[in-house]
Formats: sequence, structure tokens, C-alpha cells
Amino acid sequence: MRNRPAAAGAVREADADFIRALELMREVQAAGAFGMRVEEDKAKTQTAVMFFRRDDVPADILEKAAELRRLLKLPPEQQKYVLTYSPVRGAENELAVNSRSMLQIMAAFSGYMDVPEADLKAHRAIPGLESTAPETRRDAVRIRSGKDKPADAFAAVQYHGHWFWIEDTDWRTKRALTAVMFFFTLAETGSTERLPLITIPAQ
Repeated sequence: MRNRPAAAGAVREADADFIRALELMREVQAAGAFGMRVEEDKAKTQTAVMFFRRDDVPADILEKAAELRRLLKLPPEQQKYVLTYSPVRGAENELAVNSRSMLQIMAAFSGYMDVPEADLKAHRAIPGLESTAPETRRDAVRIRSGKDKPADAFAAVQYHGHWFWIEDTDWRTKRALTAVMFFFTLAETGSTERLPLITIPAQ
């Protein structure tokens, strides 16, 4: 299943099954019947796994978990699956995910921007939100634009004579932006390698 493209100018929407799988995953996870963890074997090799619980789970949640398995083409009798980074399907006990880079995440985020008409006419930018299908827009983020500085914005920036902002009442976009900033923080927490120390003897 494919998400909405992150490439600039792409107009293909996310697969309907992809959107449905996300909805099911949220509901099943909120009910405590789905989760992910990292397991380590004797060789200290770490593997990411996702698992489904069956004990003490309401019947309607079990049905949604079964539908989620069908959409992801996972064996229905298993409770644990290996999470693998790959653009193609792997073994039956694996869920292959081709995740986006930070640059692709930002490109996808920019696709929901209200692009100023002047920039469109001057070919400085390409259309954003208006190319999004209505049925997939209900959970979309929204970045507003205008000539005047917004009075009540969660975040705002001025660029080329226009203001771009996220409304303070738009909790979906605020949550999405917070998640993106968190991803940037995770990407920056890698340890920096020390440069080799050269000793020069003094005479």
C-alpha cells in the first residue's frame, strides 16, 4: 500500500487501503491490542517487532485487528511480526515498511500549503492543498498564507512578502508539526565521533 507521494507536484493520493490501515492501527493501538517493541537476541542483535494481543480484548477490536492483518497481508494466526525496512514484501512473518527521509517528510508537509496566487502565476511554486482529494483532506494539515501578519498563530514566518502560518486552533497541524520537530530532534541525537588526537613533541 502506498501513501501520498512526497515529491513536489505529485497529485496521486494515498491508497484507500493505506488510509484505512492507519485508522484501524490507531483504534487497535488505543485499545491496547497493538504495540511495537525492540527485541534483542543472544548476539545483541536488535530487531523491531509489532504484536497483537488477543487476551481481554473486546470483540469489535479483535475484528478490526483481523481487518488490519488482511489489509497488510499478514498471516492471521500470528501475533508477532518482524518490522523490516524495505520497499518490497519479505517473508510472511515480516511487515515491510519503506519509511520517508526527513527531507521527504518536509516535502510532504509542504504539499498542504496554501500557495499564494502570485507565486503560482509567476511559476515560483506549484499548487498545494487544492490538488488534494476531499475524502483524504479530513485529517490533513493546513498551512495558511497571506499578505498580513496573522494575529493568533501557533507558528508564523514571513517569506518573499507573504506570511505563512499555522492557526493556533488547528490542533491537527500543531500536532503534526510537533511530531516533525521531534523527528528532527531524534535525527540529531546521534553520537559525534571524536577527531584523532595528534601529539606534537615540543623541543
